[in-house]
Amino acid sequence: MTADPARSGVTVWLRGHRWVVLIVAALFLMGAECEDGGGQAPQGTCQPRADLPHKSTTAERQGANLIVGKGWFTCTGGVPESVTLLVKLEVSKAGSWVVAAGPTRNTFRQPQEGRKYGNDQANPPPALPCQHGIFRTGAQISGANDVGERQESAWTFSGPVADPCQPKK
Repeated sequence: MTADPARSGVTVWLRGHRWVVLIVAALFLMGAECEDGGGQAPQGTCQPRADLPHKSTTAERQGANLIVGKGWFTCTGGVPESVTLLVKLEVSKAGSWVVAAGPTRNTFRQPQEGRKYGNDQANPPPALPCQHGIFRTGAQISGANDVGERQESAWTFSGPVADPCQPKK
């Protein structure tokens, strides 16, 4: 009696597990491609953040009443050579967001992992005179990743703030 190949244990097992076999084969081929370091994804990420627009206490001490929007970023898992931070203030007009100030541009060379980088006295945030309206802050970063590829984040926005210079109730 000859064994029926359609009923052999190996054939039945392969038929029931063909997707597993294909996935394992694909992973094996991908691993072989990366042995020399080529084709690997860049390591590390940087994330932009946007703070709520508010009345500037620094400007107030100097006699000015300004709305400011501050942005910042941190990096984890490896850091790029440099990161450029763009920050802007937007105002809501007829249901659309319109740039009211900025964007300001600040470049940070060799940022350290886990440290917060943002606007400061040398790199002031976007600002405009206090006025009524609904405002938000936007932040975006760009730079080269650890394998030299230029990357740019999407804009990240704070929540909306109505009349940021008015005292909170």
